[in-house]
Amino acid sequence: MDNWRKQLNFDPLPPLLASESKALQYSVRRDLLGEQVGSPHGLWQLPKAQRILKKQLADGAWPQYATYYTGAIMALLIQAGYADDPRIEKAFQWLLAMRQDDQGWTIPLLTHKLDRATQYRLASAYAEPLQPDRSKPFSHNWTGMVLRAFAVHPSYRHSKAARVAAHLLKSRFFQPDSYTSYQAASYWVRFDYPYWWNNLVAALDSLSLIGLSSDDEQIKQALKWLADHQEASGLWKVSYARPHEREKETAKARETKLWVSLAICRVFKRLLG
Repeated sequence: MDNWRKQLNFDPLPPLLASESKALQYSVRRDLLGEQVGSPHGLWQLPKAQRILKKQLADGAWPQYATYYTGAIMALLIQAGYADDPRIEKAFQWLLAMRQDDQGWTIPLLTHKLDRATQYRLASAYAEPLQPDRSKPFSHNWTGMVLRAFAVHPSYRHSKAARVAAHLLKSRFFQPDSYTSYQAASYWVRFDYPYWWNNLVAALDSLSLIGLSSDDEQIKQALKWLADHQEASGLWKVSYARPHEREKETAKARETKLWVSLAICRVFKRLLG
């Protein structure tokens, strides 16, 4: 048995391999078992993938509604093969220029004391970009989302900027954010897949890609928390924010649970071998 599986109380492979999802089975066999599973192009013919493709605009883009998700969107584009695109390089330079003095990121709007009307105007209509008050602290939520782009890029994952931000991010594990937006510490243990908001699994995924070690005390603590909260089924809950709340039994909830569990296994395998 692989070392990473020995660190868990229950074997997650049987429930993952029992899934009827072809995409999930493909990922489990490729990423966890190391099997030669061929090209993933056939997965693009699956109904869910086709629904995404049909939303593509004529210029090749997909519609999105908020510019401060730049890092998270870049991560998806880089994984789709755009790592060497000059537009990605331009976006990295912009992200680097938008850091706080502590070298993390936040939302510029949150660093100013603005009345509600001004906030609404800046967030809902065209306005000149608002520069952040760079003396204010970073937000682990937004730093986590931005860091995904660095983590999946073959060069930027090795940059000093990525390493510094990674250490900032892990320093906030299980703590409330510095700002009121998504501030509760419980957001660390509310998972989703594909990743969107920052959480413990998404953060560990980025940190492991950037090259931080399982010997790091904060990462060791995070891995122990995940191991301690694995269910007897071998899987993990989608959310631990309300421990006594019953999980949803919908097909979507069950599928998300499988993908979240796969993401956790990838992290364990990458960090522990």
